[in-house]
Amino acid sequence: MPLAHDYKIISIDEAHFRRDADKRRCWSPIGKTPIVHVNGSTQNTNVYGAYTNDGKFHYKFVEKQLAVKTVAFFERLRKIYRKIIFIVDKARWHTAKIVEEYISKNSENLKIVFFPITSPDLNPVEECWRQTRNNVTANKAFSSCIELKKELRRHWNRQKFQHKSINYLMP
Repeated sequence: MPLAHDYKIISIDEAHFRRDADKRRCWSPIGKTPIVHVNGSTQNTNVYGAYTNDGKFHYKFVEKQLAVKTVAFFERLRKIYRKIIFIVDKARWHTAKIVEEYISKNSENLKIVFFPITSPDLNPVEECWRQTRNNVTANKAFSSCIELKKELRRHWNRQKFQHKSINYLMP
């Protein structure tokens, strides 16, 4: 039986979203300069994202990307899916000893595979971030990190991403 039938394949990535407007090109009437309101804030929120081979998106807000947070996110996913192949980049919080030990301790049910260095285009979670930025944070400033997180949660809880993981993993 093929490995994909036994294991859930989950791509992982992290992103940060700023409170200030993510300035993008936008439309405006001919002759009018578009106005994007900004607040100058440097505050942001960090997010772990996971996209499964059957199109489910999971997320977790964190203060900072750390190896212990990676293990906690992996454990959360392990409680949902029994057998998992995690596909991650080589960020230091993915390659840390604590992560290696966690995967090794659970090696019956967990595997980890690394994307090639400098190849974010292979990670389907990047498409989730792109769509989120286009639909939630583009040209919009938020009054607080709480409001930003609320909008992100609202989007992810109702948005069903349609892209196929296999198209990214096997280009």
